[in-house]
Amino acid sequence: MRGKYLVFTLWEDDAKGDGHSAGNQAIETTTAKVGHNGLAVVEFTLTKGLMQKAMKGEADAKEFEFYVTVEYYKGKTHNSENVNVHNPLYKALEKKKFHPKAQGSPAEQKPLSKREEKNILIHQANGYLHDWAEVKGKAQKDKEITVNRNHGRSTVGVKSQPMRKQDGKCLCQQYDLVWGDKVSCEFRKKVIQISKNIGLPQQNNEGANWLMTIMALESAYTFSPKCGTFGKNPDESSKYKYIGLIQFSKAAATEVRTTRTHLMSLTAEQQLDYVEKHFQLKQFKGLLNNRTALYLSVNYPNATKYAYDKNYVVYDHNKDAYDDNPMFKREGHEFWIDKKGKKQYYTGKEGKSYVWEFEEALKEVENLGQSNKAKIFTCENINKTDDKVNAKDIVTYHIYHNNKIEKHIPKKIKEVFKNRYKYVYHDSKGNEHDVCIIDWHVTKEKGIGQVYKTKPTHSNVISDQIVSEGNTSRRVKYENGDIAEYGSHPKKGNIWLLYKAGKNNVELVKMPDSLNYNKDGVLIAYNFSKTQRRYTGANSFAGFIGYLAKSGYKLTTTGSCFYEGSSFPSQEHCNGRSVDILYLGVTEQDQKVIDNAKFFHFTEVLKGINSYCEKLKRAGNGGTLHNSHLHSGNFDSSIIKIIKEQ
Repeated sequence: MRGKYLVFTLWEDDAKGDGHSAGNQAIETTTAKVGHNGLAVVEFTLTKGLMQKAMKGEADAKEFEFYVTVEYYKGKTHNSENVNVHNPLYKALEKKKFHPKAQGSPAEQKPLSKREEKNILIHQANGYLHDWAEVKGKAQKDKEITVNRNHGRSTVGVKSQPMRKQDGKCLCQQYDLVWGDKVSCEFRKKVIQISKNIGLPQQNNEGANWLMTIMALESAYTFSPKCGTFGKNPDESSKYKYIGLIQFSKAAATEVRTTRTHLMSLTAEQQLDYVEKHFQLKQFKGLLNNRTALYLSVNYPNATKYAYDKNYVVYDHNKDAYDDNPMFKREGHEFWIDKKGKKQYYTGKEGKSYVWEFEEALKEVENLGQSNKAKIFTCENINKTDDKVNAKDIVTYHIYHNNKIEKHIPKKIKEVFKNRYKYVYHDSKGNEHDVCIIDWHVTKEKGIGQVYKTKPTHSNVISDQIVSEGNTSRRVKYENGDIAEYGSHPKKGNIWLLYKAGKNNVELVKMPDSLNYNKDGVLIAYNFSKTQRRYTGANSFAGFIGYLAKSGYKLTTTGSCFYEGSSFPSQEHCNGRSVDILYLGVTEQDQKVIDNAKFFHFTEVLKGINSYCEKLKRAGNGGTLHNSHLHSGNFDSSIIKIIKEQ
């Protein structure tokens, strides 16, 4: 039984006779692992709280009889001998004070009255009670009972309370969550609220840290709403493709009344709404009492109710999930260590994944998250301003060296600037740098690109053009607003990508064909490489300028998106949510770029997996597709402060 977990329970013997009885009171339960010497050792400390618990139901609590049971297989137990323990909390019951009764009186011959039993004394003139009598009486009400009259339905709504601002301090800095540096301030605050809404422990943000741990593990530490096998080739007919923060399957998405395609189109912050809906499903009510139960509700829902049983088998080698989740293979026969000291896992062999293995893995992930807590806080009042508009005739983005971004909107905008934005950078010396003025336009948002082998024919075609725009050679526009693009994909070959039009509008800006701003020690410079994807989100471009200035290198970008929000060959650059740049090839320089991209609110920074990329830290796994370039995506627009002239 080496390596197995045993369940130990301390009992107080209330029942008659020796031996274990289910009628006895369980005082405390714990577990211990059988060591290499074949022993499992536990200690029960008889604290004041445990002693008080043992006193319940005891007529005479002067001394207790304790014993311990060990459960070594489900339902199989062994119990120890009883041990007598003196109760230090015991106090002899105070004797009741009774009326002194006159000798030879009727009172002396009668049993205790009801009043005497309740220790209610009646003053007697001579100090002695001679007689007493009790009769039944009848209480008469002299006042009508107050009745709450229902004048119709009354609905009480409970809303989540907004988090209080702290002057000069980030709103979420008080919430020191594990894995916090992987997500935005808005994301962290939302996780805190969700943990409250679903009834998780609040002390030291325990429940919120459970949520962060689970999403870190399920999203391969990226916290990307598009992480998973579904995103690589969206196909709603496939049951076994997964997407997002908790890897929604088709069934899981249906249970929260959505689709994986929709989930993939959301930001991480928006997808949290569906994460909360999942945990609030009726089937999990009353079960999410620990971190393991919370995780099992995502990984293997049918096992959620067994999360308390460390030896429960969640799945074994007969299920695909066993080999698909090697992190939970923790017994010696399930893995080996290679020459580089890396753990490798056997596949296709007999084995089981127990609850205790899930617990160990989750604890490791949460501990790892301790070193990935947020260090940069960017809530709306981190740097207070006088809210005075610093813009004339044109809407102006002000990007500050300390990562604050403001959008200033003057009361009057000149006609020539109606569809233009100005971008200004503020350096650490207080100097203002007018970087550029660029055009913006509105288009319908586009969903993540869906792969097709042939041209989609789902809607009437209004245009079908041959183009020469990098990898893109053909573009089809449909009556319903969708766009399909054809060309050469670096991994999939020649394919079509269909970008479905949504209901909402998005603002896109035309990026300058190049930037070469260099003044007073501030360098903001880039050029394009083999791409016509020269549009991006208006807010994202402000963040891009910020991390260009902070990095101080001239970067080469492979672009963001096209005029109407499509982005072939990328499925995920739609709506200008992401900007790609080529590596500089110097570790220190590329690391600086990564850190500054995150500093300026790009919450999804992905690198490749080759030997060079392995040297880079604090970026997610973007697979081989990102061996050639760095991905900066999911800009957190919520941090931008909008200041309007009154």
